Amino acid sequence: MSAKKQRPQRGDPIAKDASERDISAITGMSRRKIWQAKKIAEIPEHEFERMVESDDPPTQPSGGGSPASQVEPPRAEDLPALRR
Repeated sequence: MSAKKQRPQRGDPIAKDASERDISAITGMSRRKIWQAKKIAEIPEHEFERMVESDDPPTQPSGGGSPASQVEPPRAEDLPALRR
């Protein structure tokens, strides 16, 4: 059985062959934030500038758009412990 790969520590230099997990460990960013940054970096510069400078710039959906954030919270009357 092979030994686990030793991940770099926060603040270490980023190697050219660094994986997303390595970059996450070095920068302290989550892998999701790295994925988001890569998606933003894929936008051509002129398109990015047009979007950012517009009167209605794009925003991230509240709650990050995860399925869990789209579920309505329970109402107090639906929870017996909260009824008084």
